Amino acid sequence: MTRATRADVDAAYSWGQRALDETRRERDELRAENERLRAALQRVRDREGRVCDEYELCEHRACASSYNAWAIADAALHGTTPEETNQS
Repeated sequence: MTRATRADVDAAYSWGQRALDETRRERDELRAENERLRAALQRVRDREGRVCDEYELCEHRACASSYNAWAIADAALHGTTPEETNQS
C-alpha cells in the first residue's frame, strides 16, 4: 500500500470541500424554490377556487377547474393528493 503525500491529502480535502460547498448551494436553492412553490400554493388555496353560487348543482367547466386547482393546492400543502384526501 502506498502512503498518501501531504499534497494528496490536501487535494482530497479541497475536492471534498468544493463538493460540500456545492451541496450546500444546491440545498439553499432547493429551499428557496420550496418556499416559492409553497407560497404559490398558498395563494391559490387562499385566493382562488371561486365557483358560482350554485356550484353543487352547476356543470360549469370553469367552476370545476377552479375547484380542482384549489383542491390540488390544498392537498399539496397538507402533504397529500386530492385522491388521498377524498379516500378518508
